[in-house]
Amino acid sequence: MRREYLYHKLTSAKEMESLGFATKMACPRGTRLFLTGQLGSGKTVFCRGYLRGAGYKGRVKSPTFTIVESYVMLGFDVHHFDFYRIEDPTELDFIGLDQYFDDVSDVLVEWPSKGEGVLPSADLVIELEVGAEPHLRELKMYGETERGGVIISNLRHQSFGGLHTDSSQNMD
Repeated sequence: MRREYLYHKLTSAKEMESLGFATKMACPRGTRLFLTGQLGSGKTVFCRGYLRGAGYKGRVKSPTFTIVESYVMLGFDVHHFDFYRIEDPTELDFIGLDQYFDDVSDVLVEWPSKGEGVLPSADLVIELEVGAEPHLRELKMYGETERGGVIISNLRHQSFGGLHTDSSQNMD
């Protein structure tokens, strides 16, 4: 299957947050995003931007110790998970994971590999890598579902304030 993707080089937390904001603008309610990348790569910063795009004005913190932070918006919720501390996916059975994945709530999952076999599929996968320069981040975003493909298409038509976008390559 041919999968097109978006690629961005980001040089600041502000750019990462702006891309998170823009991504929310391209996503319908009920979107599931999985974020991968090493510690400090910008996953939570991206999520903060996404939440700002959803209209949330308060403090956004990493749910590393709480596993999930839920943000109640006008008419829908955004659930932000961080599975970094999960040792076994069966631990997620105790938090009622299925109640968070519905058709109207957006779900952001950091470290989704720790929930493999228990998590439903993602619409959009975001891979973050720390670049060679101190603040450089490389972000690759691709759709896993038809909805994810539509989101990628929507994002291609948005301006990110000068961010480098390369969608000319394809994933097989």
